[in-house]
Amino acid sequence: TFWRASTEAQLARVRGMVLVDTTHENPLRTMWLAPLWRLLRWPLIEPIFWLTIVTSPLAWLMSWQGYLSGSNQLAMRLTGFGRHATQGQVDFTARLACKGSPGIQARGNLAMFRWKITDDLPAIDTPILVLSGAADIVTLPGAGDEIAGRAPEASNVRIPGAGHMGFMECAETYNDRIHAFATE
Repeated sequence: TFWRASTEAQLARVRGMVLVDTTHENPLRTMWLAPLWRLLRWPLIEPIFWLTIVTSPLAWLMSWQGYLSGSNQLAMRLTGFGRHATQGQVDFTARLACKGSPGIQARGNLAMFRWKITDDLPAIDTPILVLSGAADIVTLPGAGDEIAGRAPEASNVRIPGAGHMGFMECAETYNDRIHAFATE
């Protein structure tokens, strides 16, 4: 009860939230080709993540090999960005992805499969700005629509041409929207 009271007191001080390219539930339900990813979850995706945890040093080495060969940049360009990305942004993101532990990333992905706040959204009465990249295939913009449709004080703004890394490729637009929301 102390934790709940403390959390409620902290939440009472929150004046607003900004959610960027995010989902309200398991990402395998809100991404491009969602039915296929859900079908592959148990026989393929989860075992690969558990294997990645066990073989993390080897997975790390393979990740850097992918970066050095350029395949990570290609994958990042195709899945992470919309039409506004620069080569520098793509390379930075691909390199940054190699710096983190693959085992920790795999654990995070496994945890996201169990994520769901959908039913709790109506109880959040804090203003929420949801920013969604219109070209995002990692988290389809419909996830932002769902959040905005369920949370009473939420609005979803789709950023034209932006992908999952829209905050990077369209930083000025994202910053302007966040500034206007914070000012309001």
